[in-house]
Amino acid sequence: MLIMPGAPKQITYRKAETIRQKIQHLPAPGGKCITISLGVASYPEAGTTADEVLKAANVALFQAKAAGRNCTVLSSQE
Repeated sequence: MLIMPGAPKQITYRKAETIRQKIQHLPAPGGKCITISLGVASYPEAGTTADEVLKAANVALFQAKAAGRNCTVLSSQE
């Protein structure tokens, strides 16, 4: 979980995407590639409580996985 108080959603999205790309380029045993999927949601666009924002981020995460993994998705509730 990455929390960036006061950061605009596009900045948060770009930071998450940068993290994803850096992990993708890490060396892994056996020449394998490490990838991650990320879901991004922001307050108050995606919800007004921590639970609502976390749920929106989780939905975005599952959308990233459904899209083929190794990507970052911004919550559609934005």
